[in-house]
Amino acid sequence: MKILVVDASSDVRMRVVRSLSELSGIVVQGAVAGVGDAVRAMEDCPLDGVVTGVTFPEGDVLQLIAAAKRRHLGTVIVFAPIDSEEARAGYVAAGASHVVDGRINDLAATMQGMTEEATPDPFALVGRLAVGAAHDINNYLVAGEVALAFAERSVGGEVKKDLRQVRASFDGVARIARALTSYARGGQPVADSVELEPLVRRVLEAFGRIIPDGVRVVVEAASNVPPIRGVASELEQVVLNLVLNACEAMIWGGTLWLVIEPGAAGHVRLEVADTGRGLPPAVAGSDGATTPSSKHARASKGLGLGIVRTVIERHGGTLELGRAVGGGASITILLPA
Repeated sequence: MKILVVDASSDVRMRVVRSLSELSGIVVQGAVAGVGDAVRAMEDCPLDGVVTGVTFPEGDVLQLIAAAKRRHLGTVIVFAPIDSEEARAGYVAAGASHVVDGRINDLAATMQGMTEEATPDPFALVGRLAVGAAHDINNYLVAGEVALAFAERSVGGEVKKDLRQVRASFDGVARIARALTSYARGGQPVADSVELEPLVRRVLEAFGRIIPDGVRVVVEAASNVPPIRGVASELEQVVLNLVLNACEAMIWGGTLWLVIEPGAAGHVRLEVADTGRGLPPAVAGSDGATTPSSKHARASKGLGLGIVRTVIERHGGTLELGRAVGGGASITILLPA
């Protein structure tokens, strides 16, 4: 906020300039003694507001307020000892946005509050963008669903199987779009009972075509694994990104294991292991909280392990990074049943 300070007293001007200069978001463009100088400064400088006293060698504060309003300055603060509520009301009626009763700390607090109100909330902006993006995504999904329905009627065999994978991908995108809209509007994800093995197999089926031909996928699931409480769409994203990360570490082929079994203390254990390049020694054995960039560790288009860890912790679970037998990466997740 660009401010002009106006007061007949050089001492007051100096104190005001010093105080306002310490505030974030405030830039003092100048300090002048009279109304004439102030009007000329308004014409010459881009300003957002004026902080003014009430006594000048020429002109009066009402003239200054009127000049500021003519130039559409949104902030006009009268800063001076106020003799009566009638005087205060008169300044406000003339167009002053604030009247501060001569105390420099009160002026600083008023200005700081105004800059905080004027600063856009980045999270609110992200929320609005998320709602708009989700709306647009849904529009494209509707068009894609219609085209997909027509295609499914006219083909069979392997092509129809591929179209089922396309439909599963559409369903996943739709769930993410709904979650974006809910989060942006302050909603919370709803946890349900989730069977982990069907969820893992659903992800692998939907995204099987992007798993390299040279990668063999092995799912080992115990028969006595209890369901967990969780948000299926978030857990699908965790599994998908861990699978993608592992595949990208095995560009010449290899084996990807997904092991699902009961864990200790009423938890369910999911291990995703591969025969790829493995994790750097500084990362292996950690919880993923300070994982270096995948550009330095393992090239990946998936979620960073730190974000995966955040999702797992939101579900009350833990994540541990290690080395698989043979030197690849092993990522172990424990989730409460």
